[in-house]
Amino acid sequence: MDAKTASLEVVPCPNGDVVSALPTSTVPFSISEATLGRHLARRLVQIGVSDVFSVPGDFNLTLLDLFIAEPGLNLIGCCNELNAGYAADGYARSRGVGACVVTFDVGGLSVLNAIAGAYSENLPLICIVGGPNSNDYGSNRILHHTIGLPDFSQELRCFQTVTCYQAVVKHLEDAHELIDTAISTALKESKPEMQDQGFMNQYQMNRPYHHLMEDFSVDSFSSDSYTETPSFIDQSFQTHKHLEEPVNIKQPFNYKKAGSVHKKFNYVVEYIIYLPAVPAANMKAYPWLFFSRGAYAAIYLQFLILHFTENQFRLPSRPTLSNQMGLEAAIEAAAEFLKKAVKSVMVGGPKLRVANACKAFVEMADSSGYAFAVMPSGKGLVPEHHPHFIGTYWGSVSTSFCAEIIESADAYLFAGPIFNDFSSVGYSLSLNKEKAIILQPDRVVIGNGPTFGCVLMKDFLQGLAKRIKKNTTAYDNYYRIYVPEGHPMKNNGKEALRTNVLFGHIQNMLSADTAVIAETGDSWFNCQKLKLPKGCGYEFQMQYGSIGWSVGATLGYAQAATSKRVIACIGDGSFQVTAQDLSTMLRCGQKSIIFLINNGGYTIEVEMHDGPYNEIKNWNYTGLVDAIHNGEGKCWTSKVFCEEELVKAIETTSGEKQDCLCFIEVILHRDDTSKELLIWAPKVNCVCNGVIWGTMMSEKVIAVTETTSNALDAWVERSLLGRAKDIKRLYILKDWMSELPMKAER
Repeated sequence: MDAKTASLEVVPCPNGDVVSALPTSTVPFSISEATLGRHLARRLVQIGVSDVFSVPGDFNLTLLDLFIAEPGLNLIGCCNELNAGYAADGYARSRGVGACVVTFDVGGLSVLNAIAGAYSENLPLICIVGGPNSNDYGSNRILHHTIGLPDFSQELRCFQTVTCYQAVVKHLEDAHELIDTAISTALKESKPEMQDQGFMNQYQMNRPYHHLMEDFSVDSFSSDSYTETPSFIDQSFQTHKHLEEPVNIKQPFNYKKAGSVHKKFNYVVEYIIYLPAVPAANMKAYPWLFFSRGAYAAIYLQFLILHFTENQFRLPSRPTLSNQMGLEAAIEAAAEFLKKAVKSVMVGGPKLRVANACKAFVEMADSSGYAFAVMPSGKGLVPEHHPHFIGTYWGSVSTSFCAEIIESADAYLFAGPIFNDFSSVGYSLSLNKEKAIILQPDRVVIGNGPTFGCVLMKDFLQGLAKRIKKNTTAYDNYYRIYVPEGHPMKNNGKEALRTNVLFGHIQNMLSADTAVIAETGDSWFNCQKLKLPKGCGYEFQMQYGSIGWSVGATLGYAQAATSKRVIACIGDGSFQVTAQDLSTMLRCGQKSIIFLINNGGYTIEVEMHDGPYNEIKNWNYTGLVDAIHNGEGKCWTSKVFCEEELVKAIETTSGEKQDCLCFIEVILHRDDTSKELLIWAPKVNCVCNGVIWGTMMSEKVIAVTETTSNALDAWVERSLLGRAKDIKRLYILKDWMSELPMKAER
């Protein structure tokens, strides 16, 4: 009997959960073709991955053959592992999950930086690494592509800190369970996972496999995963009869049917120990919610014994369902908190994506009438055409009039924020924690008061939207003070091109059929000012900020979002890191428009701390792309020096060259930067170099500058000022800080 394969279809369940169903199609799948590699390939197709980014190596070649044989899977070869990881990152931003395949050790360690970036951005990414033969494992042999030691676990240990799950497939009997658990964990946690397919011999390759296509329940995934695959991966085995049944992505947990003890333990911890902290007033109503420390210890002790008796034991991951009583208590507390406020606002953060709460955030904005903004790393996650959208809240470099409204509010709701030194402009936000409701994907914190755990952001926002009263005071204030932005000074056409003129023309290119990719650097600030029309995509990597990310991300995003034309803004320094994979874009027939901003170096670092190390060798970038093109595929390049040439180039990209990969090199002055970068850079530089600048939660702190006095330097060093790790501790040393200017004068 033959089974069949088909595309992924997502259908809603009556209870609101989502089921990814794999309907029958006309593509035959023979039992004789069922192998471990095909099982992995089929699983990727079932979760929505149709393109896998790879770099071939002698430990993964057989696996790549099997991926090519999978009807629903397209294997895309990249120029290096770093770009393959970046491409999977970009793919996951559009499709919801991405995957890459590299070889053992030398490939895995090369892709590691991209996986770390995906982890920091909460992206489900599956990294598959081909491993050595089981004949070599434990044999004390030294293999190539390793660091010259017989211990093959170095790569795995490196991935453990940047992935939410790691699966090393050593035995065929449990291979399907390891693979399924790794993939499901990545999806649930929205983090990368690593699969290492290794350590199986030729005898095992020929054994039948009976568990290939069991029902696939995604209930314990990490955001990034690592999977090491074995060299016996082409072994044939029988396809399970459930191949044609739906693939269940979410389903409620049934304790009575949980089966193994460790699954019941997951239930106990997730639904009892992780319950929210309910206000004392509700203790009599919900007495069973409260445990003494001894009760917690007893529960943990009973189940932690499993760690020593079962290899598959692990603590549960983020809850998939809200605790109903905790949810109701959180909504009630938040509604009372907001009811007392006169001017309430909302700010969306980057974790709206992982919480799947973007629509719920808009529902809350519609219902409440609050003015709302986004943090810089949340741009693109909420609609900017909404009537109450007031821009990007980024401290002193916010959109005009946005910071004034946010910081003057007496209540602000932050949904999924990340407050780091970049997003807070060197910890200089004028916010008061007592006025804030902070929503994380599974937790709610209200001011300095109660914290509610096991409460999903999406459920909380939807519930609060039904309880809140409309209050447009903050938006009314914004409307009264708002003054439309001016326009850049007009060029004479032949005058040297300026940055603000360039991005004014990029603004006019945006539509629902486009998506913007902003590279780390001054493009962060210039692209942040773009007003996104309805349906326009936007992506950048703010938390990790790895230069060169955008080339691979453009490749992956364009491959996933075939209905959009990607507009990438990339600096010359970043481009030099990952330029090679423009060739992969050409091989894939992509039609992206790349603006290469040539200003002679690392501009963002020039403004933070200048030095000769920020200068780079100038390339003939259009000549390089022409050489990569080499007459194969559709590619068009142009180098522009003035506005007149820019206008002609843009017209060409949307006209006769609209079906080509378009590369426009824009020549700008080295010091032509955005106003926001000039404000942001010195403040962040102070933090990076162990010097304090700004305010933190409404407590004003004086600016501290370096001094040439040896005595003061020694005194400051003893006071921990020179230790960046302890910089936050200095904020509480108010008396010492107030005396510092006097000491500096002496």
